[in-house]
Amino acid sequence: MPKQKRRKTKKVKKTGAKSKLKTRAVNFLVPEFVYYKKGLGWYIVSGIIGLGLIGAAVWQRQWFLAVIILLAIIVFFQYSKKRPQSKKCHIGKDGIKIDQKTFPPNLFKSFSIIYDRPVSHLFLETSKRFYPSFWLHVKNKDLARVKKALLGVLPEKQTQEGMIVRINRWFRF
Repeated sequence: MPKQKRRKTKKVKKTGAKSKLKTRAVNFLVPEFVYYKKGLGWYIVSGIIGLGLIGAAVWQRQWFLAVIILLAIIVFFQYSKKRPQSKKCHIGKDGIKIDQKTFPPNLFKSFSIIYDRPVSHLFLETSKRFYPSFWLHVKNKDLARVKKALLGVLPEKQTQEGMIVRINRWFRF
């Protein structure tokens, strides 16, 4: 059997998502949510709306609904006082790490940024059908570094913020 000649091939450096992330590692902090300072007027208007809903339930003789609304108002006011905690975020060779949870780079399809003050919103769209997409609230001072790191890995896509985000901002919640 005759020997076959081997072709000499050049070694090609792989340029997958992991190697691109390797050169652009970024560490930054993200708040859990955007905190809006609420004044006395906000609490008065929210209380009037809550009492109106309770009054409507009592007028309809829906006692159980009135109790549920009262409990919801209590939770609403307690949650409105909560301050966001900062979480450590890292974009590196292993993907995106938020606190102790790591997400591989092939999980994401694209990203988009919605610019706002005091923090902008980073939307990471996942490639899996039943896996939720991510909203990260990035401080504007870290935004340029984060965008530069992500551009080497994911395409940027224009996205508009959803109605729920707009309602939350309007209500300052």
